[in-house]
Amino acid sequence: MLPRKYQRYGVSFPISFEGDEEGEGVVTNVSMGGCQVEYRSAVGRRSYVSALLCLSDDERPVKVHVAVVRWSSERGFGLQFRWLDSKEEHRLSEYMADLT
Repeated sequence: MLPRKYQRYGVSFPISFEGDEEGEGVVTNVSMGGCQVEYRSAVGRRSYVSALLCLSDDERPVKVHVAVVRWSSERGFGLQFRWLDSKEEHRLSEYMADLT
């Protein structure tokens, strides 16, 4: 098995998403490449969404412009981040650095 491209971190923060699917859930782990979302039902694999990661109550959410659902179950799904602008990517990177 190949090692993961990005380190994952266990977290708990809100996410909202819209596009092919829409709703609100809780991110339970995050990396620079994506996240796992706890959600009330299955969503469509290969669905495209934009998402707001609410990393902190004190700051505006990080905007993921394009993400794709890579897997889905009755309790959640995995998102692969496809496009964040450089400012948002930097903000996510800073958040992740604080987790280590």
